[in-house]
Amino acid sequence: EATELSEAERKAAARSLFQEGVKAQDAGRHAEALVLFSKAQKLYDAPTHLLHIAECQALTGKLVEAAETYETLKRVPLAPGAPDVFVEAKRRAEQDLPALRARIPSLRIDVSPRPEGLLAFQLVVNGVRIPLELVGVARPVDPGTTVVEATADGFEPARLAVVVQENETRTVGLALVPRRSPAPPLAVPYAPPPPPYAPYPAPAPYGPPYLQAQPSPPPSPPPAPPTSSTGFVLGAHGGYLG
Repeated sequence: EATELSEAERKAAARSLFQEGVKAQDAGRHAEALVLFSKAQKLYDAPTHLLHIAECQALTGKLVEAAETYETLKRVPLAPGAPDVFVEAKRRAEQDLPALRARIPSLRIDVSPRPEGLLAFQLVVNGVRIPLELVGVARPVDPGTTVVEATADGFEPARLAVVVQENETRTVGLALVPRRSPAPPLAVPYAPPPPPYAPYPAPAPYGPPYLQAQPSPPPSPPPAPPTSSTGFVLGAHGGYLG
């Protein structure tokens, strides 16, 4: 069966991570150093780890977290005969904390209408949901761009980006606009179907009359039989002979 690391192994691994973190911090790679110091602290709780974590948090702009880390370091109890580096770490925390707190800005967010009367109200600051009790209250934030978002049933989502400088006290307002009801569909008037296809009329004759096609004359009637007296006599004589 696998076994856990012994106390000596954990301390040795934490010491190795701490040394790598110091090298990264001295080289200006503060974000990398912060990760290494945090791992070392998880393996072995030491005031020296907390001191460097707070320093790297402040160097990466996480002033609020750095102040809380310094506060934790100040409250760490030291046993009699603790190493001098632990005592020095606590002293550094008490010395550096006031100057760090003076750099932390504060931001107050006012919302209208009052969020107490809204349904499903949510206020999110930099991706973190803020409790209703902190609306309208100045709270410490890290310097830089702060994105504020608010939502509620029946209202359009509101979003605001504000830039906060170090040691600045800022108040911003966020107004929720009622959501518009969808517009009714437009009535389209009835359009009758188009008439059936009709051929175009024959074009009018073009050119002078003598060049235009003339209609054929009607047929002549048959000649009428003779009606003279001579014809009558001849017809009667012929009939008699017949």
